[in-house]
Amino acid sequence: MIRLSGLFLIFVSALLMSNACLAQDVAQSAEPAAPQTAHDPIVVRDCAECPELVKVNGAGSDGKPLFVGRYELLWKEYYRSVTEAGCPAPANPAYSYHPDPGPPSPDDRYPIISISPADLECYLSWINKKTGKAYRLPTEREWMTIAELSGVTERDTIANYPRSKAFLRDMSNEFIGMTEAECNSMPITASEKRESVRLCEMAPAGLKPADRLGLYDLIGNLPELIADLPKGVPPIALNRRVVATKGAGVRTPEPSFNLLRDNTSYFAQYRGQRYGFRILRGE
Repeated sequence: MIRLSGLFLIFVSALLMSNACLAQDVAQSAEPAAPQTAHDPIVVRDCAECPELVKVNGAGSDGKPLFVGRYELLWKEYYRSVTEAGCPAPANPAYSYHPDPGPPSPDDRYPIISISPADLECYLSWINKKTGKAYRLPTEREWMTIAELSGVTERDTIANYPRSKAFLRDMSNEFIGMTEAECNSMPITASEKRESVRLCEMAPAGLKPADRLGLYDLIGNLPELIADLPKGVPPIALNRRVVATKGAGVRTPEPSFNLLRDNTSYFAQYRGQRYGFRILRGE
């Protein structure tokens, strides 16, 4: 399967192309959000090609509901904006010789990665025009409120969060993403061209159980881009714009990473980054 030489190449490329770091001075949670259980979540979809959304009461800054992506934005959902609006196609990282794999199959469940925040803006423009809604990324405060409502607490870290609930980096083996057993169980074909899929750096959306809001993979699988920068994260590094993600994921290395409060930052321009996008909208 995955050899250390391949991991070393990925590690070096990540160091060269990203600004991945833990922010120690981040926004703290205010009062814990009131527990909420969605045994039968309200799920809507604004168009046939649109992502499924779950209504989350009290998640907005004004106390109003937000309609939150049930999954991280899927590869096949993003690709509709490529074919219909000319948005940039996803690409493997610069050190890979594998071409853009093209449109995924209808049953593909992998989250979209390897697009830049600017590419996502193209997608958001496409879906907003298509639906007449106002889709966007969550702010850090909104993401944290949603996470608290979903059951994440101030005590949850990569080290103590149950592996039965999320795909998180396993520090005891050479696999960047999943354990060898998890990787061997993935439905990966010989013709798969997406490097992150072949290297088991992420799993199809929805393999772990939903949280109590009815959302999948809010914690784990991929860290999720947010719309603003948490306190203590500089907006510019080496003359490049910086973005931040929440929720940890298969490439977050620190066992002490707090799943509610901490974040990871990256260079915004690099299209090879392995972060996900959970979009939402208001009413």
